[in-house]
Amino acid sequence: MSEAETGDYSACVVLLNRKEVFYILEVVRGRFPFETLKQKVMEVKRRYGSSTLLIEDSPISRGLIQSLREQSINVAIYKPDTDKRARVIAQTDLFAGGSVRFPRRAGWLEEFTAELLAFPGRHDDQVDALTQGLAWGRRRNLSTAVFGHY
Repeated sequence: MSEAETGDYSACVVLLNRKEVFYILEVVRGRFPFETLKQKVMEVKRRYGSSTLLIEDSPISRGLIQSLREQSINVAIYKPDTDKRARVIAQTDLFAGGSVRFPRRAGWLEEFTAELLAFPGRHDDQVDALTQGLAWGRRRNLSTAVFGHY
């Protein structure tokens, strides 16, 4: 949660899971101050209604999680137990099997694809959000999941 040019990005990947196929519906990425980040999360949550809002458990995200819960927004917490590279490797079968679907056109698609193809890189927050969302969705076989990595 930093606006600094050198800081990490906050990234949110919205996934729709139908059987073994995950559709990437939306990606939000940026460097936001806390209140702006909270508003972005709430906007995404409103757009996707009853979907699950998943946020990575980290010292930085705990304040956001608490603040959202104070607004009566349900948050599922995800605590990764491996590094980013291992999380990507664990999901490669989905990519190889064509089970991760991208939209034909989206304003975020070019930047998102470039980060995915350059992984691992200096900024890989979108990739990390995607792979954590895929892992969580596979374990729960949910129809809709929103994943936020903040």
